Amino acid sequence: MRVHVKVHAYLRQTIAAPKTLVGGESWDVAEGTTAAQIAEMLGVPGGFPVLITVNGASCHDPARTLLKQEDSLVLSPVIAGG
Repeated sequence: MRVHVKVHAYLRQTIAAPKTLVGGESWDVAEGTTAAQIAEMLGVPGGFPVLITVNGASCHDPARTLLKQEDSLVLSPVIAGG
């Protein structure tokens, strides 16, 4: 199954993901792949604060969010400011 994966630039630098992921890439993954598994494939450390959106909606439980054909997954760093 094909999904689209994009990583925001700052996070890409933090996890040493390929530059191509800033613009997004299509990946072939197995049926039943979760959003959390994509983050793991990218080398995001467990417990690292990252915001994951699937098709533009916030992913509240990445470990239970099963991806579907042509889903778009975006990983962004969690940023706070004031």
